[in-house]
Amino acid sequence: MISYLESMGIDTTKALEYLGDEETYASMLKDFLSEIEAKVNRLNEAYTSGNMKSFSIDVHSLKSDSRYLGFTKLAEMALIEENKSKENDYEFIKKDYPNLIKELQRIINIIAEGLSKENASEIKLSSNYSNNSKKMILVVDDSHTISHFITSVFNDKYDVAVALDGGEALNVINNSDHSDIVGMLLDLNMPNVNGFEVLNFMKKNNLLEDMPVVVITGLEKGSIENSLKEYNVVDVLYKPFSAEELKSAIASCEKF
Repeated sequence: MISYLESMGIDTTKALEYLGDEETYASMLKDFLSEIEAKVNRLNEAYTSGNMKSFSIDVHSLKSDSRYLGFTKLAEMALIEENKSKENDYEFIKKDYPNLIKELQRIINIIAEGLSKENASEIKLSSNYSNNSKKMILVVDDSHTISHFITSVFNDKYDVAVALDGGEALNVINNSDHSDIVGMLLDLNMPNVNGFEVLNFMKKNNLLEDMPVVVITGLEKGSIENSLKEYNVVDVLYKPFSAEELKSAIASCEKF
């Protein structure tokens, strides 16, 4: 195993300095494989939502693991992304993140071959992050059920970014190309920063003309239309809403 990993550019000498012996090293590699998909899913979520604080924490963890296990190039790439996330340089990360995932997938394939771990080579990292291949819909709702439903409706056509409160939504708004966002599906009743605070920010910064908003709410039908008039929202969907109602609202955003 060691000779194969070395031939593929893995710094096993450095790894064994940290970990002591080959048996421990092999065990750590197996643990890395078993945990990596969940870690990348968290990283993707932080990246897609524009949450640079969470992204920095998750990519720091990847950097540390890579250093211990001898993945020198991956560790260097993760360090750069960690520093850029601390600088809130989302534009850099947006361009570079797919390269990080590509290198990580290469490492996974090498480990799987080195361990001769049955089915390990079948691990394929999720590419569920926005890389400008598709337009984006931004879902702002603290309900995982609602966000998962909306994602299932649109995932084939759009990248779907999810923000769990208004604060995360503002991170995405401030760190993305607004022309990439077809529309925002915005809940009003959320913790921390609510939907009306997001609308006020967008109105103050003249963003409502660039980024059409569909309000999604659990309030009674007809209870908020007057409050929304000043924001010129495209539509209001009352929960529970159907897939067809969602598609019709986003079609209106496309024509906005």
